[in-house]
Amino acid sequence: QQDPLVVYKKEGHALFQALLASIQHDVVRSIYHVSISKEPPRQKQAVAAGKKVGRNDPCPCGSGKKYKHCCGK
Repeated sequence: QQDPLVVYKKEGHALFQALLASIQHDVVRSIYHVSISKEPPRQKQAVAAGKKVGRNDPCPCGSGKKYKHCCGK
C-alpha cells in the first residue's frame, strides 16, 4: 500500500509540471505570432503654460474659496 499523502504530493507535482509546460507552450506560441510594426515617432506636444495661481487668489475651480483652502492643499 502507498501512503495517501505521498500519492497526493506526486499528483500535485505532476499537475504543476503540466501547468508549467502549458504556460511555456502558450508563451512560445504567442511570441511566434507577434507582428511588429514600426510606428512613426510621436511629436511632443507643448504644454500650455497658463497663469500661475497665487495662494491667496480665488481658486480656478470656481468654488469662490481661496486657492490655499481649496485645491492648493
